[in-house]
Amino acid sequence: MAIELLAVLKAAIGDLGRVRRIVKLFVMVNGAPRFTEPHRIADGASELLVQVFGERGIHSRSAVGVAQVPVGACVESDMIAEIEAALLTKVNSPPGRRRSDHLDLMRGTLDPSNSCGTLRTVVGS
Repeated sequence: MAIELLAVLKAAIGDLGRVRRIVKLFVMVNGAPRFTEPHRIADGASELLVQVFGERGIHSRSAVGVAQVPVGACVESDMIAEIEAALLTKVNSPPGRRRSDHLDLMRGTLDPSNSCGTLRTVVGS
């Protein structure tokens, strides 16, 4: 899951060295009603982000169990990363998805009054 998030992030900005920090990781785990430990599924992703980015990888995190994740996936994750605004590139949406500034798989928002931007990636596994 975290490797996919990093791959999407790298595709958008070209170099992971341009990441200022990982802001938030949100993980939804497809689980049975009595499954009470979705946070354990997210632990590996959080640990990898810290290994890759060091202190810049320390982030807030939410992990929840859900009755169903779309398209039969086991896990869906959503990561917000702060990046250098001038370095964000437009990524085309996959076939069958709408093309806009708010893509389902990747969304980059830039504030022209600020020197940084955020990139939001959503990956289902």
